[in-house]
Amino acid sequence: MSIAYARVRFLNTLRNGGACKALSYLGRTAIQDERLGKTFHFARAPHDLVYEDMLLPDDAPFATVGELANALDEAERRRQRRSTNRKRWPQFGAHLIFALPPEQVLTLDEAVELVERVVHRAVGGSSSLPVYIAIHDPALASPDAVTRHGHVLFGLREVVGAGLSRKKVRNLFAQPRHAAAPNVRSSYVAEGLSWPDIARDLQNELFAEIGSEALVDPPAPFAGRHWSVKTLRHSPERRTRHDQSVDRQNIELINGDPAELVAHMLRGRSLMRIDEVRRLLAHFLDSADDREQRLDAILTHTAIATFANDPAETQPRWLTTKAVADQMRTAVAVVDRAVAERRDRGPAQPPALDITTASSEAAIVGALVNRLSDSPRPIHRPLILGKKHSDCRALAAAIGHSDPIVGTFAALKAAPLRDRHGRTGRIGLRRGGLIAVPHAESVNDQDLATVLLRAEQYGARLLLGYDVSRASPSFSLAARLADVLGDSVVVEAEDIVRELRAGLVNRASPALYQHSKVRFGSADQTAREAADFVVCDDITRLASVDREIHEARPDDAEAGAMLAIETANGPLPLQRGQWIVYTANDYATEHIRVGRFARVVGASSPQALEVAHPNDVEANLDLRTFRHVRSAHAISIREARQTPKDAKLLIEVTTRQHAWSTALLAASRADNAVVHIDPSVAKNLEEWIAAVASSKPTPLLTDLAARIDPVAELNVLMRMIYLGDPTAKPKVEKRPPDGVRPDDWMQSMSDLARGTSEEARNVSPYAANPTAAVSATSTLSVVTTLHQPDILSEEQRRRLHDDLRKALYWNSDTQLALGRLQSALGPTNHQRHIIAENLRRACPPDGPMATLVKVLLGQQERIESDEFDELELPMEMAARMPRGWRHWELWKFKMDLQTMAYPHANWPMPLGPVGPVRGSSPHGIAPGHFGS
Repeated sequence: MSIAYARVRFLNTLRNGGACKALSYLGRTAIQDERLGKTFHFARAPHDLVYEDMLLPDDAPFATVGELANALDEAERRRQRRSTNRKRWPQFGAHLIFALPPEQVLTLDEAVELVERVVHRAVGGSSSLPVYIAIHDPALASPDAVTRHGHVLFGLREVVGAGLSRKKVRNLFAQPRHAAAPNVRSSYVAEGLSWPDIARDLQNELFAEIGSEALVDPPAPFAGRHWSVKTLRHSPERRTRHDQSVDRQNIELINGDPAELVAHMLRGRSLMRIDEVRRLLAHFLDSADDREQRLDAILTHTAIATFANDPAETQPRWLTTKAVADQMRTAVAVVDRAVAERRDRGPAQPPALDITTASSEAAIVGALVNRLSDSPRPIHRPLILGKKHSDCRALAAAIGHSDPIVGTFAALKAAPLRDRHGRTGRIGLRRGGLIAVPHAESVNDQDLATVLLRAEQYGARLLLGYDVSRASPSFSLAARLADVLGDSVVVEAEDIVRELRAGLVNRASPALYQHSKVRFGSADQTAREAADFVVCDDITRLASVDREIHEARPDDAEAGAMLAIETANGPLPLQRGQWIVYTANDYATEHIRVGRFARVVGASSPQALEVAHPNDVEANLDLRTFRHVRSAHAISIREARQTPKDAKLLIEVTTRQHAWSTALLAASRADNAVVHIDPSVAKNLEEWIAAVASSKPTPLLTDLAARIDPVAELNVLMRMIYLGDPTAKPKVEKRPPDGVRPDDWMQSMSDLARGTSEEARNVSPYAANPTAAVSATSTLSVVTTLHQPDILSEEQRRRLHDDLRKALYWNSDTQLALGRLQSALGPTNHQRHIIAENLRRACPPDGPMATLVKVLLGQQERIESDEFDELELPMEMAARMPRGWRHWELWKFKMDLQTMAYPHANWPMPLGPVGPVRGSSPHGIAPGHFGS
């Protein structure tokens, strides 16, 4: 589960502790506070620290975290005039907490890389501010917990010489301003970093780089708020009322116009993944039938457009509204006309649409000023636009003599309504004027398309700047402009990675090909033998390719006899000198992490393996306690990023889905990587560029293939036929047929739950379906009315995990069992505690049934106030994501509920124990299953 959550708070140096106290808590260590003369050590803090580091300039004098913490406190003490009767205490740093995906989504090394990218986005790559990073993973104490998060503490004084600067850095994340209008506060925050957008974009970009199909959960169209511990403890009804109001608005929007819902979820983007809509529906609609029905209605609506990455794909992957799609196509047509005009115009004629690319703001401003000076007539009052005013400041200062007008895109789109002073806050365009956008790389697609179309409408000249060092592939229209209209430069081998990450695939892909890294055609056995690792973009090929390489490679007499070890996935034959990769973490060591590599040295015994790591660290693996290794002949894209820098990689591209990530991997390995492209992906350079462009984290919709979802069309058609047939009978849940043993029937239900039975494959709404697409006009008459089930109260629903709620509303039997269980544990039943104790005894203490019993009994842990609550994730977030239920646990939970609904079940289990304590055996029916 990946969420876009980030929060910044400024920490103060107080009388009872400052930086030493905070860093001691974050680092789960002891720090001696020299200012107070005491040692801070939080022994009761959770033991969940999995990583910590300090990002400091090369000449920083701080060797340990304790030295940095004392320096931060001392710098504030020197500037502190008094320490009593203070209303405002000095700030020593800015604390950022960032929600990280769990280990199942990102490895620890990838999570560290993600946090470092957040730091780089916040303060830039050349900052001299001291930064402390800590990553906490509650899964160390509670298995399957999904609330892993990172802490980043930014010092507010730069490292200068042997200490910290006397001057504090202002406007680090926000731009405060003084208000000129009367009757308002004297100062306010005018602009700042959009942390949710940063969290979403950086995670999705990293997912694309490592070739993962993971996706950040979309924010709700109407977002709620996070509550303080004080409010949750003293006024829980405020949160309940607020959550009910927000849920009501979201459900109304979900059940309303699909185009309005998608427009809300786009948030200025031109495209979004269909899976984002699917996840939003799963959060608000518990019934699988309701979710499927609503998703089909959205995908088949006439105002929605869907697209696929590959022209050969039958299922779409992206969607947007028809209005946004038409706007983007028109904007791309404007760009294409500008490319044609550039070839035809004379050398003295300035272009109507021009863009300059550079790797610094100073270079962009200088280039834009030169373009303005080349104009045949003087420029008066040009319009400078940006996402925020600070993006326009440098250019406005450079051309101040022309009296420029500075504004934002929000002001350009503002409604022409005048206030009592006669001001509208809207910026108008003058016909034949000039518009400059110095930082187009930060402008979302819809805003940039609006400017392109308005400039052409008014005949205005449009100059754009594109900072490659700040660019992101999430803004696809700006990248297309810079790609086809940018300055003609020779892309060197060391710049290809930067160009690809900036979305400039038309410049980077030919450069990659010219450096002999791209070859069209499948790799032969000779090429595989010359490489140290074969990288597969399709992870389903790993096992087969690894086996092919192992069988084809000749035996090495110098390597000695083959070693046979027993791993978690079965027997594994190894040879001395062969590479292996770890598939689990061992935090007792510093080098055994998921995705890291080691070379086999030998075997001291059948239960011990001697390995050497790339950093020349040798170790003995005790196979009795750690068996999570596999052969590394064939590896995935994400694993290839952890291979030694001098290792030779052979990258096999067999799908268009990961063309961009494979190109990025090859470019990052200099002369040690070669890409072999399967003919089904591309046969020449032009097709390869198209494949890379369509596989970016957020591609341009003109690079995609329009696709109508045939499964959704068929589902809607079948519902129309069903609703129009008066003889149709309502769907009835299956019961065990007469003469069939319950064990056999339960096993078949297990296959159905896992999706492996023939019936599941036939009825799956997302299975491949060769049926021809049905016209969208035939689905207009289908009207659905969805609502939330009211078996549980709103407060009880809020305290249940999403996966648990879906299991409760799985079918009519589980809903019936929930009603019976709710009645048995209700306050009017004097035996409710006996029943609850029996259920707890038969269920795992941290399982789904125990959680449900706890909620129905109304038991809540006491929310105790803690001085470090502000440094952790919000209480309600941790409560909603306590852990990730396994499929097996959820299936057993569903079977327990269904058994409770049967007439012959031992219900309501008033006195005696219902069964022995349940084990974890995945075979057959678990011990203690409810029944007679």
